[in-house]
Amino acid sequence: MRQPLRTSFTAAAWLLPAAVLVLSGLAKIAAPQGSVPSSVAKITEFLPYSVLLRMLGAFELVVAGHLIVPRMRRTGAWVALALFAAFTFLVAANAHDHDFLQNCGCFGGLGETSALKRLSGLSAILL
Repeated sequence: MRQPLRTSFTAAAWLLPAAVLVLSGLAKIAAPQGSVPSSVAKITEFLPYSVLLRMLGAFELVVAGHLIVPRMRRTGAWVALALFAAFTFLVAANAHDHDFLQNCGCFGGLGETSALKRLSGLSAILL
């Protein structure tokens, strides 16, 4: 009985972050929307924020792919951890920016126009 439970937890440990990254990555590529955080404002002077979000979305899909492929899972786990840590640092560094906190673009334009708006709470879970 313990072995199936352990297998379930092991699968959830890589499947849940992969699912969040796939959802977030696809949403950023399909509808890159969000308020520019003040800490990234200098970068957006020469690289539009929508392009930056699309690049981040593509990177998230690559990391999710690494989590799904068994041989790449360890590398994917470390990169996903670094990605989630960077997201947490970005939110903490921009805690004073209320526009960014309301619409960070974490899930692209997904939360704005669809019934999946409740999924934007996933970013709070990641914190």
